[in-house]
Amino acid sequence: MSRKPSRRSIGAVRNPESHRSILAAAREILDRDDYAGFSIEAVARRAGASKPTIYRWWKTKAALIMEVYESERETALAVPDLGSLEQELIVRMRNLWRLWRSTPLGPALRSIIAEAQIDPEALAQLRDDFLPKRQTSTMTLFERAIARGELPADADVETANTLIYSFNWLYLLTEQLKDESVVGGHVRMIVAGLKSRAANSEAAPRPPVSRHRSTPARNAKPA
Repeated sequence: MSRKPSRRSIGAVRNPESHRSILAAAREILDRDDYAGFSIEAVARRAGASKPTIYRWWKTKAALIMEVYESERETALAVPDLGSLEQELIVRMRNLWRLWRSTPLGPALRSIIAEAQIDPEALAQLRDDFLPKRQTSTMTLFERAIARGELPADADVETANTLIYSFNWLYLLTEQLKDESVVGGHVRMIVAGLKSRAANSEAAPRPPVSRHRSTPARNAKPA
């Protein structure tokens, strides 16, 4: 007979071993049952943890799946310095699309976004925690480009980052992740826009300096 995992006491302070076990159990259940069959009860049984403990660490199943997603995603999407922002963004986005296609993380993220439309807690988690962390990871590539002088320090990278995430999520939500050829054109347009705006800013004529000297009025008396 197979032994059931012994339940460990893991209170409010996260025990690293238990934390890893819960994330591993959550990942296995996502692999097996997808988002629809995912439950905190199933994760608790698989990890040998109690439901109250898991709920102390993750208030919703969406929050737990988001952390699974985060831990898997960062390993798969690390991009070395290629000396080109355009190339680095293309590599990262294509790897992201492949991750979404080949693992349960893509369907799970679609389900989380859908659940966020009806669950205020899931929406808050998605908007206030999950998305800012994801945008920060991509922002690293823009900061790298600025550091090597490829972009000026005042480049509008916040808007560029938003455009990238909007593009990725559009293709995720509409299940159009197979045609990776569209990634390059989108990235080139964003990078060209950043560089064009910077070039236009540098080339903009400065307002002329007034050389007119004020002269005293004819009838003015000396002080």
